[in-house]
Amino acid sequence: MVINFIAMKTSTFQTLTIDYGKTTFPINRICYIESKFGNYSNIVLTHAGSHLTSFTLKRYCDELSTFDSFIQGSKGLLINLKHLKNIRTENDGLYAVMSNGTKLKLSRRKGKELLCHLSERAFSL
Repeated sequence: MVINFIAMKTSTFQTLTIDYGKTTFPINRICYIESKFGNYSNIVLTHAGSHLTSFTLKRYCDELSTFDSFIQGSKGLLINLKHLKNIRTENDGLYAVMSNGTKLKLSRRKGKELLCHLSERAFSL
């Protein structure tokens, strides 16, 4: 898996190449990545559905750690903050609502870290 910078006629955008170079996604179209079945990850895109890969979530966390828009929401969840619509508090915990309408359960510790991270970003603007 490699993060590439592809030069287009008018702009440069970043992509995530998976499946040993067979599939490429623009980073800004990744809504979230969730762990599936242990050693698999499901990459959920904003408009084009999802893609199941044979790499672990840890590998994606390491590869996408250079981007400040990706943060871990729980042990098996990596969220793209650019597609985070809001965070809801319900009886059984915190939930992240994504731009595609999906509601994702956050862990207690990671949920608090996410709230702190978002409040720091808001004050730094």
